[in-house]
Amino acid sequence: MVAGRGTAAAAMRNKVDRKLREGFPSGTRDSIHEAVREHVTAKVTEWLESHPTEQEGVINRNELNQLLSHVADREPSDSIIDLAMRRPEVILGRIPTSAAAEVCGRMCAYIQEHVIIDPIFAKFDRDGSGGLDRADLMPLLKLIAARSNYRDVSAEDVDYIVNLCDTDHSQSIEKDEVLVACATWKQLVLAKRLPSQNPKPASRACLIL
Repeated sequence: MVAGRGTAAAAMRNKVDRKLREGFPSGTRDSIHEAVREHVTAKVTEWLESHPTEQEGVINRNELNQLLSHVADREPSDSIIDLAMRRPEVILGRIPTSAAAEVCGRMCAYIQEHVIIDPIFAKFDRDGSGGLDRADLMPLLKLIAARSNYRDVSAEDVDYIVNLCDTDHSQSIEKDEVLVACATWKQLVLAKRLPSQNPKPASRACLIL
C-alpha cells in the first residue's frame, strides 16, 4: 500500500457520507449521481488498498464477493455474483481493478433491492424468457414504486431504464439488465423524493455510476 493513500480514501468517503446525510434539496439526478460515484469509488479504493488481490490488476470471483460486501454493507448471494460475473467488464473470469468501481456501482443497489425486485419482475416475465418489452416497463416500475408509497412514475422513468439497458436498440430488455437498472432506479427515486427522510448513507450508496 502506498503511504497516505488509505487515509485519502477514508477522507473522501467521510466527505461523501456527510453529503449523503445532508440530503439533496434540489433533488437533481446529477447531484445524487456525483456524490454516490465518489462514495463508491472511495470505498472500492479503500478495499483495494487494504486487500492485495491474488493477481495484480484484476479481481477474481471470491475477491469480488468480498469487495461487494464491503461496498454494499451486506454479503451478496451466489446468484448475484453470477450476475456480476456476466457483466461486459469481466475478461476471462476476472474484473480489471480499473473497472471495479463501475461494477460495484452497477451491482450493489441490486444487492440491497433484489428481494423486492425479483418477484415483481417474475410477474411480467410470464413465458420465462427473461426478456421484457418497453411496454412492460411502466407497469413494472409502478409496482416497484408502490412498494415504497411512490406513485409519480412517468415516461421519463421508462426512458431512464431503456437508456441503461437497451444498448443494442432492440427495444427488448434482458433480465440481467433490467433487474440491476430497476434496483438503481428505485434507490434514485427515493433519494430524489425524500432527501430528508432517507436512512443512513450506506443504504443510498449504490446508485449507478
